[in-house]
Amino acid sequence: MIGIFSIFLNIQEYPLNYLIFLGLSFGMIGLFMYFKHRSTFFIGEDDILIKRPTGKKITVHYEDIYDMSVAQGMLAKRLDCGSVYMILKKGYGGVTLMGGGVAEKLDDVPKPQTVYDLISSKMSPFSGA
Repeated sequence: MIGIFSIFLNIQEYPLNYLIFLGLSFGMIGLFMYFKHRSTFFIGEDDILIKRPTGKKITVHYEDIYDMSVAQGMLAKRLDCGSVYMILKKGYGGVTLMGGGVAEKLDDVPKPQTVYDLISSKMSPFSGA
């Protein structure tokens, strides 16, 4: 994308503007990557602790999970990563669902199906009821 936008800039006449453009572009990409990989989660015996880049900590108890799903795009499938959505019974969560309801999302999870299976194994057989 930077190469495409560089075609339309008058680099020879305004080299300082081009350097500013490159600095801002790479800075924004770096900031995006930093925040994208700052979200962490810990799967415990009774709950899941999610730490967001903003410093917010969210605790999801297994009995509050109604359903779960794994989302992967084409590239994410090739890299074996994706997102795990935990649809919650109660009215809190970081993601609003299209059909109504809320969910909490684990972003950029390596081997998301393994994480899904691990969380499922810790849930009560009656948690979806």
